[in-house]
Amino acid sequence: MLMVIVSGACSLAAAQGTGAFASRGLFTASASIGPGFMLQQPRTNIYVAGDWNYFLEDRISLSGYGAWFIDQQQDNARLVQNSQLSFGPVYHWSRGRADIGLGFMPGVSFARLRSPGSAEDPAPTKAIPHVSLSGKATYYVWRYLHFFANVRYVHARFSGDPGGSYPLDEIIVTGGLGWQVRL
Repeated sequence: MLMVIVSGACSLAAAQGTGAFASRGLFTASASIGPGFMLQQPRTNIYVAGDWNYFLEDRISLSGYGAWFIDQQQDNARLVQNSQLSFGPVYHWSRGRADIGLGFMPGVSFARLRSPGSAEDPAPTKAIPHVSLSGKATYYVWRYLHFFANVRYVHARFSGDPGGSYPLDEIIVTGGLGWQVRL
C-alpha cells in the first residue's frame, strides 16, 4: 500500500512540472453563491456571482465578472436590487498549479432603492458606475478543474434618492470550483 501511495505522489509531482499552469491561452470560468458585506451599513447582500478570465500573456489576463443580487439578509432593507457587471485587466503571480491574481475592474451596478420608511414599490432601477478591486487565489487541481477563493471590493454610490446619497460600498466573498480550458 505504501508503494502505491509513493508511486502516485511521484506521478503527481512529475505531472505538475516546474512551469506555471496558468499561462497564455488559458480560459477559466467559475460561478458561486457569496455574501456581500456592506461597509457603511450593517447589511449583508447575497449574490450569485460568476467570472471568466482569458490569459493574454503568462501574467496578464482580461476578466469579466457578474453578480446577480438575490436579497439582503436583514428585514426592512432599502436596497431592492444591486446586480453588477465588471470588466478589466488582472495581473497574476503563478507558480506550479497555484495562482494569485489582482485586478482593477470598472463596471456598472444596476441598483434600486425603496424610500426610507416606505413599504410601497421602489423607484425604477438605475445604472450606476462603479470600480472594483479583486484578489483571487486559484489552485488548478486537474486539467479542467480548479478551486478558487475571491475577495472583491466594490465602490459605488446611489445618488438622486430623496433620502440623499446612498453608499453601495461592499466586500463580496466567493469561492468554490471552477473550470478551465486551454485555447
